[in-house]
Amino acid sequence: MCEESVRGQSITCGRDSHSAYMGTCALHCSKPILGWTAVRAEGGGLLTEESKVTARWAGYFEQLYQTDPPAVELDVRSVTIPIADPPMNCDSPSFVETQTVVNWLKWSKAPGICGIYAELLKAGGNAVLVSLHAVLSLLATVRCDDAMSDLFPVVTGVRQGCALAPTLFSTCMDWILGRMSERSSCGASFGNVKISDLNFADDAVIFAETLDILLGALDVLNWESEPLGLQVSWAKTKFQAFNDILDTAILFVPVCDEDVEVRKRFTSLGSDIHVSAG
Repeated sequence: MCEESVRGQSITCGRDSHSAYMGTCALHCSKPILGWTAVRAEGGGLLTEESKVTARWAGYFEQLYQTDPPAVELDVRSVTIPIADPPMNCDSPSFVETQTVVNWLKWSKAPGICGIYAELLKAGGNAVLVSLHAVLSLLATVRCDDAMSDLFPVVTGVRQGCALAPTLFSTCMDWILGRMSERSSCGASFGNVKISDLNFADDAVIFAETLDILLGALDVLNWESEPLGLQVSWAKTKFQAFNDILDTAILFVPVCDEDVEVRKRFTSLGSDIHVSAG
């Protein structure tokens, strides 16, 4: 039995499906199987070396998480901002401060919400302190198979997989759509109920009884999104006009210097919606 067959037989006996798949591919391929995917460099060239691929991904995410702040300031004049008591310092802790706090932790105490005992943090030594400081300082790294890139700061946004991400985004969407409802007359009446919008994650359906009201609502939506660093994807935005309120010859409607397509049929959250309401 050849070496590849022995390797393939051994890995299929385990529970690692990824390794089993890679081993099966190796049996059918005379060339070595790469554990990473080639990517293109900024200049357009193809990168295949693991170190260069990892560095390229790290540079991409570093740029993504260090975007410029919004040019428009958020209008919070009508919002009551709670004041922390006592005041909270939002600056990232230094490595020495992180080390000092870990040393202050008492032994034989129940762990906090993280479930990590003080003994484990102290026994981890410098390696644990470096990782803990990276978490508290909003530093990120990119893993490409077994290779890890250098740490880089996260200035905007949160790291992938952070539990705060959906909560922060939902808060921003609620703020934007709430301001849109307050500053426009959007909404459609269904009996005694008036619905201004339906939204799921970053998809929103906005109702209006006239085109002018809808254009005003979209203008407010675009304006209120900018201070939060969000942008409306006009390429994915579509109009649907029911009850013949638009001429059938109209194919595009100008909104915020963009032409938005008018559709008779559109799919929203898996539902096929036609202007005939069928």
